[in-house]
Amino acid sequence: MATLKQINQGQDRKGNRAMSEEKQVTIQEIAVSNMVSIEAMVRILVKRGFITKEEIVDEVKQVKLEQEAKRN
Repeated sequence: MATLKQINQGQDRKGNRAMSEEKQVTIQEIAVSNMVSIEAMVRILVKRGFITKEEIVDEVKQVKLEQEAKRN
């Protein structure tokens, strides 16, 4: 992790200059970024034979059920 001094000086943990301007992103941009990242990881796992698409669909259904149960 970057130290507080590095952050204040605009540096990352390796001492490189970080972006000086902050970029505001929307919730939609964050959601799309997460979706694309997850899709890429799923494709790699399926391509390498670690998991099938059916297993992913089943697991997503299970997670949704668990989340719904927590809300109620």
